[in-house]
Formats: sequence, C-alpha cells, structure tokens
Amino acid sequence: MRAKNNRFYDKSRKGTRSPVAGWRLSLGVALVLIAALLTGCRGNQMDTQGEEQQVSGETMQTFQGALGYVFRVEGVEKKLEIPVDAIAREVTDQLPPPTEYFEVPACAGEGIEKHYSYDHFMIYTYPGENEERISSIILLDDMVSTVEGAEVGMTRAQIQEIYGAEYEGTLEQMSYPKGEMRLEFVLDGDLVVAIKYLK
Repeated sequence: MRAKNNRFYDKSRKGTRSPVAGWRLSLGVALVLIAALLTGCRGNQMDTQGEEQQVSGETMQTFQGALGYVFRVEGVEKKLEIPVDAIAREVTDQLPPPTEYFEVPACAGEGIEKHYSYDHFMIYTYPGENEERISSIILLDDMVSTVEGAEVGMTRAQIQEIYGAEYEGTLEQMSYPKGEMRLEFVLDGDLVVAIKYLK
C-alpha cells in the first residue's frame, strides 16, 4: 500500500470524492463523532516540544506526545508528524485555519474540550494540566491516510494485511494498540468508514 501526501488543502483535489460515499459514510462519521464526544477525561501527559528533522530531503515537524502511531499531514509550510497527547497549540499553529471549530465543557467541568475540523480529518483536544492537548485525531475520507498506508474505504482484509490479523475489537471496530495509544478502524460492514488515533 502506498502512503498519501495528505495535502488536505490542495485546491487541485477539491471536489474529488471517495467512492465510499452516501449514507454509509455519513453514518460512520456520525458514530465516530458520538464516540469522540463520549470519550472520558484523560490522565497522564508528557512534556512536549516541537522538533524539526529532515525526512527524504523535506523538513518534517515532529511533536512529542504519546508513544505509538502518528498522523502525518502536509502543514502550511512543512510536513507535520502528529501524535495524540501533543500540545494542541503547537500543532494547530502549523495547520491552515480549521473549516469548523467548536467547544464543549470537559468532563467533570474541568475546562473546555475543543474540536477542530479540517477538510479530511478532525482534531479533538482536552484541557491538560498546563496546556490543551490532543486527545484524538479522526481521518474522515480517503484523501488522507495513515503513515502505513491505511485509508477510509479499505476492507477489513486490507487493514489486516497492513497491521496484522491480531487486533482488539468487535465486528464494527478494529483496534491496534501501540505504545501509549491505539489506532482504531471503524467499520460499516466490511468497509472502513473512519480511522481514529486515540490515547
């Protein structure tokens, strides 16, 4: 499987649609959003700092956070490698303005959770001890992919080819834990309708 460039703000790709469209995708996205809203408070946090490095001749901005899978996307000036539990401000400052933004009270009334919507993915945050941190990243369509090459619209078998036959979950969800987080695939029947990076 090939990884995509994840140029979510590229005007030349605007208007192209995934073959996985219609009610199945809408239902899957709605289920993902409800699950994200019901996610509980977060616990341990790590100190984070952004770091630049050269990857294949390009500048890559990496952020420290939970150990495990990361989401790689094209930022305004450079590629970004984003883990969950990173400081949200450091990441959102490197992205174009969100297409939608809203806030909800955090669990137990401890601050505010923020939701940033971009063209092909969403970032959810929670109030950390000192700064707002990323609680989850949700990929919504096949215009973005995981670093390993998984994308919305793939089948259960294709995900297993990439990440292995051993996973946690149910018929509607495949979860691959790694380090301090997990990568979760939400399915409608045999098709992936959303991909979630979760702490």
